[in-house]
Amino acid sequence: MRLRLIHNRKGMTLLELTVVCSLMVGVMIATLAIFIGTLDYWCEGVSANAADTGAVLATQKLVRDIQEGSSASLSGSNLVVSVPAYDSVNDYYDRTTTAHTTTYYLSGTTGTELSGNNLWKELSSGGRTLMMRGVTNVSYTVQDSQYVTITLTSGSEEGARAGTTTVTTAVQLRN
Repeated sequence: MRLRLIHNRKGMTLLELTVVCSLMVGVMIATLAIFIGTLDYWCEGVSANAADTGAVLATQKLVRDIQEGSSASLSGSNLVVSVPAYDSVNDYYDRTTTAHTTTYYLSGTTGTELSGNNLWKELSSGGRTLMMRGVTNVSYTVQDSQYVTITLTSGSEEGARAGTTTVTTAVQLRN
């Protein structure tokens, strides 16, 4: 009886295996490149969003404070706003009496440095309040001591991407 040898040809050759591995490496490299590009754009969007939010919030805080004033002036690059006394019994501002002045300026982390990226508010009574971090530039123009134009630039850096936003707004003093 003759033995029949059965040849099993179901396997892969070394050449086929090399081609498949090469294709898989190509797909993995393309996927990684897409992932890195997407991550880069995400960082750019996060930086821009943080800068937008910082600029808008800082501007809103300034507007809310400045509107309560009766007059405004510039002292160098700082804005000085005179706030009238508030009569809580009759619920009105006494425009003949100045309760305090408020100075708005950029400084460092303590509010006493000559420069920095933090927006500060200082009352004439000596109280100092940090209004917003990450404000890279702020400038003011005053017209007739009743109208203030604010130009504020905020910056944020996420990863290797930096975002900046500049907001300009005008404020009319109410008191």
